[in-house]
Amino acid sequence: MNNCLYVGVDVSSKNFVYIIQNSHGDFLCSPKQLSNNPIGAEKLKEIIPLYAKETCSQVIKIGFEATSFYDFHLCEYFSKIKGVEVYRFNAYRISKFKKAFSEINKTDKTDCKIICDYMRIGKDLPPKYLGENPYSALQRLTRYRVHLVETITKEVNHLLGYIFLKFNGLLNSNGFRRKTSHTFLSLLKGFQTPEDIINKSEEELLEFIIEKSKNRFTDPKKILESIKSAARESYRLREELSGSVHFITANIISNIRTLKKSLKEIDKEIERKLAQFPNTLTSIKGIGKVFAAGIIAEIQDINRFPSHNEVAKLSGLVWPEYQSGNFEKEKRYLYKRANKYLRYYIVEAANSVRKYEPRFRNYYLKKYSEAKFSHHKRAIVLCARKLVRVIYALLKEQKMYQPEKVTVENF
Repeated sequence: MNNCLYVGVDVSSKNFVYIIQNSHGDFLCSPKQLSNNPIGAEKLKEIIPLYAKETCSQVIKIGFEATSFYDFHLCEYFSKIKGVEVYRFNAYRISKFKKAFSEINKTDKTDCKIICDYMRIGKDLPPKYLGENPYSALQRLTRYRVHLVETITKEVNHLLGYIFLKFNGLLNSNGFRRKTSHTFLSLLKGFQTPEDIINKSEEELLEFIIEKSKNRFTDPKKILESIKSAARESYRLREELSGSVHFITANIISNIRTLKKSLKEIDKEIERKLAQFPNTLTSIKGIGKVFAAGIIAEIQDINRFPSHNEVAKLSGLVWPEYQSGNFEKEKRYLYKRANKYLRYYIVEAANSVRKYEPRFRNYYLKKYSEAKFSHHKRAIVLCARKLVRVIYALLKEQKMYQPEKVTVENF
């Protein structure tokens, strides 16, 4: 067996601390600190070969604890060096591994030692870091898109609270199915109080609804009646509070519209970048270019994974067993400490696919009926796990998806 040299690195924005270990678990130096810049990286590059020569090591493994963007440049730098394997470890895994050691302090010096030991044991290591990763640019875009979607959701939830203060009757009205539609938001922004709507003539209000909806309502008079009714059934705020609530509501609406515009722009850029990576995922009805891009950007080279089980594990679509003696836990929770971005895109894709594909729709309905709680969430996550098998096969074999005519009895 070839001797291996292990280098554990704990990174911060300004500095990084490293330590070097041989195959027997002996540390060859004390923890040393260098600046997190090209000069520091070059110094470590010069030091490592000296220890490799001393220990006759043919393989060098460098491990980093994933810390936002701080370790990115070092990973890129060392992944380009021949004979060096670079690994990025989930901080949660390092933290759990550290608990196996008694009375150990939380410092940069001890953290780099733990990284070395975890890497040397070699159990459940992540795939090697890909230097000059061709998927990086696409991955940055798809991950930023998730951030945008989450931000829009937070803003919408914040808006709903202020709608209740300003116009609670409209919040509970059945006139608008989507509380983020252009017409609904325009109504909130255009009228400060319920009295403003009540005092508006039916002709003017009807014209307002037709204009803002671009005449898309089949029965605008019915919408008009629901708005008038909601205004009459709403609480009234005192004047000094009403002005502040209206200002905040209008500001949140502007934020949501700006974020939605950004989302459309980033979707176009994602589609443009995806053209560099031919794939067959879009042959599945319900998986568009954006969902396909999000999945591909996180999986990257499918050949890194020996089976679909590893892809499911990476995305956190697994349910760890809990058994002791004669007891076996019936209610098992999804393992969420994984790649949240891959899980997001696969689950969203599954929710879309089940609307178009009978195979997945039947499976969804079966699991929905079997669930004892959280029916939709549990059924969708199980559909997502099923979709992982299809995604793996399509990427591995580069084949187009062939819809199957199935019935509920097949499951």
